[in-house]
Amino acid sequence: ISNRKTSDDNIVHFYFRFSSEQSSEGECANALKEARALDVPRTISTTHGDIENADFWDDNDELLQQARKEWGKEHVGLYRFDEEFISEFLDPKVKEALEQKSTARMKSVVRTTEKEGVFKIKMFNEKFVDSILDELSFQEKSKIPMRRPNGMNRYGCILNELGFEEFLKGLSDRLLKPIAQILFSRRVSVQDLTTEYGFVVQYHPASDVNLAEHADASAITANICLLPSKEDAPLFFKNVREIGETTHDVEPVKVALDIPGEVVFHLGQHIHGVSNVTSSRSNMVVWLMGDYGYVRVAPYDEHEILANQLSFEKNYGW
Repeated sequence: ISNRKTSDDNIVHFYFRFSSEQSSEGECANALKEARALDVPRTISTTHGDIENADFWDDNDELLQQARKEWGKEHVGLYRFDEEFISEFLDPKVKEALEQKSTARMKSVVRTTEKEGVFKIKMFNEKFVDSILDELSFQEKSKIPMRRPNGMNRYGCILNELGFEEFLKGLSDRLLKPIAQILFSRRVSVQDLTTEYGFVVQYHPASDVNLAEHADASAITANICLLPSKEDAPLFFKNVREIGETTHDVEPVKVALDIPGEVVFHLGQHIHGVSNVTSSRSNMVVWLMGDYGYVRVAPYDEHEILANQLSFEKNYGW
């Protein structure tokens, strides 16, 4: 995420909520002052960018963590996925399915899309979207440097580095992993979904305007709309990448993700991208994968699927 402005001084690079409001400096503790004074290297690469300037971020990790503790949090309830969060921020139908741990009810809120293997769920309400955008804006006002979200997107943030570990763990264990098993029982087991990685990406004509087609470093991806762009369905999908199969290029199929709080679920190895945008766009993304980043790319055999389903029921109670 960049704090710099474009030639139009009214445009500030953060989740594209444009405001002339300036954060108050006040009295700052030492770590906060030191973090703000760091000479942050430029973010340039749009491929393999996860290792770009890695030494800088590793060397300053402890300082940045301490600075964030000194800065604090505004919407504290967003940082944990507990009963209060579920009651306050989940869509009522999803909340009901979660509370009942009902596969049938969860299936009833899942919608298919124009592309086979890609699904939608209206998961979060408007209050969650407004609150998370406010919280991210609050964190940006700290002027503490934030590392790029992944190897391709240059603008956004890594949620774990902002303290959202408990939220991500609860969301994944109680909701995303059971949904993954419901939608992709042939492709995932408990062992394939032990780890989660969450981040926010942003697009804007003055920064990143698109995302080249790619497969994610995940078994399952949940892509949550926070701020939709004005364009008609810039998100597109092609084919699923599998080991041992010859990849044939196919025509991209557009999938709309334009309702705040809506989630698109897909296999991480389903090749996809984002077409050029001419307006602001922001998404929260959660990757699910195995231990140490392991990603299975082949479907399970028929005799393994039932065992996987029983294992999910034992571990998650659905």
